[in-house]
Amino acid sequence: MLENDVIIGQTWDGPAISLKKAGKPVSYQAPVEGAITWVDGLSLTKAAKNTEQAYAFIDYLFQPEVSAALAEGSGYNPVIKGADDKLSDAAKKIFKEAYPGDALSKLWHRPPEPSWFAELRTQYADKYKAA
Repeated sequence: MLENDVIIGQTWDGPAISLKKAGKPVSYQAPVEGAITWVDGLSLTKAAKNTEQAYAFIDYLFQPEVSAALAEGSGYNPVIKGADDKLSDAAKKIFKEAYPGDALSKLWHRPPEPSWFAELRTQYADKYKAA
C-alpha cells in the first residue's frame, strides 16, 4: 500500500493499523454505506472431554477487557461490544477514526464463502496481477 502511488486500497484493519502505528501516511475508515466484518470462529470437537472449561474460556474471551487486550496484542480491532472503551488511548483514537459516528451500526457480517467463489476470485486476482 505504500508503493506505486497507491491512493486507495482494500485490506483488513490489521495491516492499516500497523502502518499507522509505524507513522506511515496511511489511514482507513469504514465507508458511509457500511463495512464488512469478520469474527473468527471457535469450535469444539465432538469428542471434547473438558467442555465446561472450554466454555469458560470462551466466556472469558468475550469480556470487553480481554477483547481489548487481544486487540492491542494482535494489532487488529476488538470485536466485543464495549471493548473499544478499554483500549489504550492510541488504539482508541485509531478505532474511533476508522468507525466514526454510526459506522458500527452499519457493519455487514461476512457470510461463509461458497466453494466456487475461491476459484473464481483466484482467476480474477491472477488476471489483475498479470495486467
